[in-house]
Order: sequence, then structure tokens, then C-alpha cells
Amino acid sequence: MKLHLLGGSCLLALLSACSSGEEEQIKIPEVPVKQIPITLNCVASNASVNADESVHTRITDWGYESQDKIGLYVVNYNGTTPGTLQNNGNHVNNMRFTYGSNGTWSPDKEIFWKDENTQADFYCYFPYATPSDISAHSFSVKEDQSTEQAYKASEFLYGKTSGVAPTEDAVSITTKHIFSCAVINV
Repeated sequence: MKLHLLGGSCLLALLSACSSGEEEQIKIPEVPVKQIPITLNCVASNASVNADESVHTRITDWGYESQDKIGLYVVNYNGTTPGTLQNNGNHVNNMRFTYGSNGTWSPDKEIFWKDENTQADFYCYFPYATPSDISAHSFSVKEDQSTEQAYKASEFLYGKTSGVAPTEDAVSITTKHIFSCAVINV
């Protein structure tokens, strides 16, 4: 009988040692979200060029030049509803991109899409600046534009691409001249 009591006591001790009385939680490791970098293919378009022509121009008649700088804002959608461009609080706020001699745009700091599903609107402008109010960005043209440098400094371009789904491909944005050019011969 003592042997049964001893065996039963050992069995109870073993069972209570194996169970703490609480269900153990199995932790499922979090799968890291794949970060997709945002890259650009920004081209300048002359509004006076016919729509059937595939010529992209800027004042140089060839497009952006090496070391040109643009500003980029990215505004995410909320489901299927586009977000509103704001001075701050956008997904990307006025990120400076520089055009390289290899024909690609490089950001000052690598930026990524919010996730793999959220669409976004892209707002781009040239030349890069640090506006305090995006709805009232001040820009002035040179009174004397007789030199190439003064002429180029008087140019402002803007472009928007809407509803872009996350992609590893470069986002295409076409910027257009905001000002008109009038040549008056006397």
C-alpha cells in the first residue's frame, strides 16, 4: 500500500511540475512588411508641343539637366479616398530629388511606400524650394532674362500623378510650365 501511495504521489508531483496551471501562449513571429522604395521618372513637358509628339522639353529643349532639383510631396489614400495635400503630415513632405548625369532622380534620403496596398498622389515642382505654405508658394521671374542663367531662373514647372498603386517601377510624373513665355518684337 505504501508503494501505491508513493507511486501516486510521484505521479501527482510529475503532473503538477509539467503544468503551471496556465495555458501557454504560442507566439507567432511577425512577418516583416516588405518596404518598397519610391523612385521617380520625372520629365518636363512643353505645353506648346503637340500631343502626338513625344518631345519633352524644358528651356534647354532637351529636358532636365544634371543637378536640377525638384520637390516631391506624396499623399496617401484612405481606402479609396484620396488624401489632401498639406504643408506637413503628408506621407512625404517636400523631399528633394536631384537629377543625375545618368538620367535618374535621386532623393536626399531613401523613401518608401506606406505599404504594399495603399495608393498615393504625387505632387512635383521645379525648382526645389522650402515653401512655408504650399498653397501660396511665392516665385518670381527675372525682369531681365537676356542671359541663359536668368532665363532658367525664371522657370517654374509643376506636375501631379494621381492614384498610383505601390510599385517597384519608377513613378512617372510629367511637369509642365506654369508661366507663359511671350516674345514681343518691336
